[in-house]
Parts: sequence; structure tokens; C-alpha cells
Amino acid sequence: MKRSILFALVLAFLTTSLNTVAQETKTKEKSATGEKTKTKTEGGQTKIKSETADGQEAKMKKEDDKVVLKGEGVGTQFDKTMNQAAGTNINLDVVRQEINNANQLFGQAFVKGDSVTMVSLYHSEARLFPPNAAMMSDRSEMGRLVAGIPRGTFQRVQLTTTDVIGGQDLVVETGTYEMADASKVLEKGKYIVVWKQENGRWRIYRDIWNSDMAATPR
Repeated sequence: MKRSILFALVLAFLTTSLNTVAQETKTKEKSATGEKTKTKTEGGQTKIKSETADGQEAKMKKEDDKVVLKGEGVGTQFDKTMNQAAGTNINLDVVRQEINNANQLFGQAFVKGDSVTMVSLYHSEARLFPPNAAMMSDRSEMGRLVAGIPRGTFQRVQLTTTDVIGGQDLVVETGTYEMADASKVLEKGKYIVVWKQENGRWRIYRDIWNSDMAATPR
């Protein structure tokens, strides 16, 4: 699945950004954190190689219509390579930390029934796709949903990010969640969230989740 996502990202990247890269015959960059990125264009072939400070490598080669990915670092570091080559200067580690902070606020607001904080985490054009319900096209609907949960039902809501990929305009987070009272987990599942910047902050733009728990017989 990860390779399929990366392949789609690479194709999109190639169609929009490699024209800029192709103007250079050979470039070499090193970030403040020790990451090295090399770009080489020769005879219609473009190669991008990225190496982390701890020695992991990710490589992309484009020749005619063929794209080849390989290396231990095909993942977060490869996303960084594409962004650097495209000139977006996005740091996915920094974005992930901002998402983690927002997720902590999300969990706290959910437990408290704090609809104001909850709504502030969503983009003004957010869309929600809850299980067994119609799509929500207004972020205030999520606020009303949270405000309607009886206080004390949940005492802990934990969101755990497993992966963040994307670029300057949009990033996609995948993760898991748990909702518990004082003694046991009442609900758990997984989610995919698309984040988009608005007013200088990453906000929830698209939100879909579903449960890992067995359905309750009706």
C-alpha cells in the first residue's frame, strides 16, 4: 500500500516539478540536520538520491516513462527528497509534531465536550465521513456531535499517528484511536485525515474513521 501511494506521489511530482530540476546538470545539498540530497540530470535521465544522517538511503530514477524507487529510506525521507527538489522546503517532521499537538487538543476537547476547541481544529472547508452516517459538510456539525456526548462517558481519547506523507499544500495522516472510561477501552479503530493549511496552521480538511470493534447486534 505504501509503495502504491509513493508511486502516485512520484508521478504527480514528476509532471509538475521535474522541469525545474532538469535545468540542472548536477546539484548537491546538505541540510542543517545532516541530510544529503543529490540531483543529476543527464541524457534524458533524472536521478535523485537522499541520505539521512544515520546512513539510510532513498533513490528515485526517471528514464523516459519509467520510475524506479529503491532504498531503506523510501518513506518519510523520500517525501522530504521530493519536496526539497520541488523547492517547497517543507519539513514533514515539523508538520508531524504540529499534528501531534493538534491531536492532543482533539482528545482533550472530546473528553470535555469542548465544541469550540474542536471546531477550531477543522479547516473552514472541512468534510467529515463518519461511519454509518452521512457525510458532514459543516465543521460545526462535529462540534454539535461532541457537545451532545454525555459528560463522563469518555475519560481518555488517544490518537496515535502512524504515518504522515504529502507536500506543501496537503499532507495525509494515518493513525489509530482509542476511547476509554476509567477502567477499560470502550472504542478503538483507525483513521485517515487530510490536513490543509489555513491562517498559518495545519487544520483537518478531510476526516474519515471506522471502528475495529465488532458491530453490536440490533
